[in-house]
Amino acid sequence: MPSGVADPTATTPQQTPNACTAIEDKQALGLVPHRKGTAAPRRGNTVNPARHDPAWRVTTAAEKLFTSLINAVLACILLLPWLWLGLARWQYQLLLVGLFLAENLLALALADYRLPGMVLQGSRWQRDYPLRQRLLHALLYTASFASAVYWLWFPGDLLLLNLLLLQLPSVLLTGTTLHGWLSGHMVDVKPA
Repeated sequence: MPSGVADPTATTPQQTPNACTAIEDKQALGLVPHRKGTAAPRRGNTVNPARHDPAWRVTTAAEKLFTSLINAVLACILLLPWLWLGLARWQYQLLLVGLFLAENLLALALADYRLPGMVLQGSRWQRDYPLRQRLLHALLYTASFASAVYWLWFPGDLLLLNLLLLQLPSVLLTGTTLHGWLSGHMVDVKPA
């Protein structure tokens, strides 16, 4: 062969015996589609590698509280058009809890179950959780929100008990809220 022309049969440094495993790794991460006949990993078992990067961290208790506050305020804004109906207090309370659940279910149906508070905070779920876990989280999160709407002795008493005796200890012990832990340890993370 003339000098300066590469021999096509020669092995170049770019060719490695593990070239096919790089494609398989990308397929496992969902970066490239799977070939016909090979099984794709189940959604709930995939881990987003960027979220296990040191550049991501678990959100703090204050960030979780602020995220929930944003979601609650949005539910209250959605209640505003209904105020002209002149309903009883218990009906408005039920409507507000229903709107919060609808907000959760809409986020569940649209994307990767990121509620408006998570979007505004820039947080994401640590991994892609299965639908049943996300649905259970939406129901339990709504039940937790209901403690802000209903009360026994004075407005906010159930919310105070919920935050101080259930949510805060759960965040400090497990890194996630009680409804996140009961839903299969669903953890939200944020860029560091």
